[in-house]
Amino acid sequence: MPMPQGDIQAIVSLLNDADPEIASTMRNKLLQMGEARVADLLAGIADADPAHREVSRVLHALRSPSVEDRLKMLVAGPSNTIDLEEGVFTLARFGYPDLDPGPYRAQLDRLAADLAPNVAPHDHPVRVVRALNHCLFEEQGFHGQQDYDRFPDPDNSYIHRVIDRKVGLPIALAVVYLLLSRRLELPIVGVGMPMHFIIKYTSDQDFYIDPFNAGRILTANECCALLGKSTDVSLLPVADARDILIRTAANLFRTYTVMGEADRAESLKRIIDLLSP
Repeated sequence: MPMPQGDIQAIVSLLNDADPEIASTMRNKLLQMGEARVADLLAGIADADPAHREVSRVLHALRSPSVEDRLKMLVAGPSNTIDLEEGVFTLARFGYPDLDPGPYRAQLDRLAADLAPNVAPHDHPVRVVRALNHCLFEEQGFHGQQDYDRFPDPDNSYIHRVIDRKVGLPIALAVVYLLLSRRLELPIVGVGMPMHFIIKYTSDQDFYIDPFNAGRILTANECCALLGKSTDVSLLPVADARDILIRTAANLFRTYTVMGEADRAESLKRIIDLLSP
């Protein structure tokens, strides 16, 4: 049944709400109306009206390629050519179709620029990591979402919401760390432990970092001990961009399944399949 005109006007009036969650909810309601109705709505809004820009963004999202199509193009080549940053922002459009990654990329650029004078690839690796940890976990306040199994929330996986709220799952915080370290040209890679995700600083003496626990520095022995295992490097596989995207999509699949959103879970199952080699 078509949405009453009064409801549509109420949605439009809240597109610029000061609360970003309210504004985002309203944009998603417009997205559900479909391209034709949103185009008609935009035609009736004056260019000078602040809502015009927001409705235009929604219409652009509706006319853009789907998340599945974007991801399919992104992973078409070899795994070592996949752009992790593009991938995680594309995946975030699954939950937020009108997402503009620009401001978030700029925020990461600024953090890297602030860190650059104090961090360089030739510095002692532990000093470098301590500088990153201080920036991310003390100054910026990033932290792990505790009890995330009891309180499922897809925003713990969507990269822009992790940056907004400064809280997320282990892999999401690791991605923030990776995106920042790549701007600084640091030799840091993802590591897909069973049931947990960490990162590794690759140097003459590799060591591991746990972004979920404020950047705690670990040896391989300590990582395996967390799993109740003796040292076995096969438990610490390097995760490339494809691996990270698949694992993030799998987390979202489980989250939406627990939340009872079967349609979204089914869509994520398709995304996992297309991401898989």
